[in-house]
Amino acid sequence: MNVDKRKILIRRLGRTDLGVFKDLIRVFQVTFGSLEEEKPDPAYLKTLLERPGMIILGVLLEGRVVGGLTAHELPRHDSPCSELYIYDVAILPEFQHKGLGKKLMDFQGSYSRSLGIREYFVEANRVDQGAVRFYKACGGKTEAVVHFNFSTDQDLPMLRNRRP
Repeated sequence: MNVDKRKILIRRLGRTDLGVFKDLIRVFQVTFGSLEEEKPDPAYLKTLLERPGMIILGVLLEGRVVGGLTAHELPRHDSPCSELYIYDVAILPEFQHKGLGKKLMDFQGSYSRSLGIREYFVEANRVDQGAVRFYKACGGKTEAVVHFNFSTDQDLPMLRNRRP
C-alpha cells in the first residue's frame, strides 16, 4: 500500500479529541497485540488529554488514525528545562515501513524543541529488534541501563492491565 505523505497530518491531541484518542488507543492495542485489554473510562481519558505534561500525538491519514505516540514531560530539578519520556509509539502494521514512524519521531523532536525540551528518550525491550532498529534509524543512541519495576501491591484497574 502506497501512502501519499502529503495527506498525513500529525498533531497534538487536546481536550476536544476524545474520539481521536480512543482511536489511537485502538491502534496501540492492534499494534501491540493487546486487544483483550479493557477500554479506559472516557472521563479518565479526558483528564489525560487536559494534562499539560502529557503529550499525545496522532498520525492521521485522510482523517483515519493510523499511528501516534504518548509521552510525559519530566521537569528537571537541576535545570530550568524538561526531558520527555516517550511511553508508547505505534503505527498500524499495514502502514509500517512507509516512513510514517520516522515522520512522527521527527515531528515529536521539533515539537519538543518548541517547548524548550532538549532531550527525549524511549525504552525498547532488547528482544524487540524491530523497535530497536527503528529507534536507531531515527537517530537514537543506545544507553546501557538497568530498568527496575516496583509495585504498590494495590489492585487498581489502571495498573492491572498495564504492559511491562
